[in-house]
Amino acid sequence: MATTNTELKMPPRLGFEDICAQFNVPAKKGARVVYQGQPGTVTTARGLMVRVRLDGMTWSRPYMPDELEWIDEVDEGDEASKANDDDARNDDRCTSYRQDA
Repeated sequence: MATTNTELKMPPRLGFEDICAQFNVPAKKGARVVYQGQPGTVTTARGLMVRVRLDGMTWSRPYMPDELEWIDEVDEGDEASKANDDDARNDDRCTSYRQDA
């Protein structure tokens, strides 16, 4: 029995924007997080999971976004350089994250 292309289509790949919307966290590549007191860096998103490389580790491991403490690293003196970098990293930015929620 022959299969058609519609049977083989995969669902759309979820990523940082979906994680932001689902968990209301500032998910993006390079974000700093803490897992059970150990700091780490977000490396990628797979579905609704984020992969985090904990400091001192070689490999990243998958974590649910709600089991991580998300660290907000905004320095007052770094605003000018951040504004310049924002245009280059528009795709990495989470637009649905709200700090007031």
